Amino acid sequence: MTDSDKNPTLDSHKIKDDLLGLLTTLFNEMNEKTEMPEVGITLLTHGFLVSGKVISKKTYIAELEKTMGLDAKPFSEVLEEDKDAKNPELTRPSFIHLRSARFYHPGASGIPQNQGVLWRGRLAEIAGFNIGELEAEK
Repeated sequence: MTDSDKNPTLDSHKIKDDLLGLLTTLFNEMNEKTEMPEVGITLLTHGFLVSGKVISKKTYIAELEKTMGLDAKPFSEVLEEDKDAKNPELTRPSFIHLRSARFYHPGASGIPQNQGVLWRGRLAEIAGFNIGELEAEK
């Protein structure tokens, strides 16, 4: 019996899909360096499909601050301080970020129906994914 068998919380933050972790790392790094084309993705998590455009953590934070109407940039400032304190080569993402996200479950159209939302999801909670975005019925 392994330690994680005895204590399942040890693996609660471990990424289940190395490929999805790598893609998330690439999106985060590429967005820092260049203007990157938006890529649609659909994720399966806890019985729901979440579909939207992948964005970097930095873009997510900037859009969150804008959505909240914050003149100051408290989240961005904390991120910069955190980035200075860590070795970026040793950090791996724990979350994936989407813009224009919608949620789907059997028998229903996308939620919300009027527009997508910003979404942040834990990579360890993603059961599967595909490249491409679901479109709500019109």
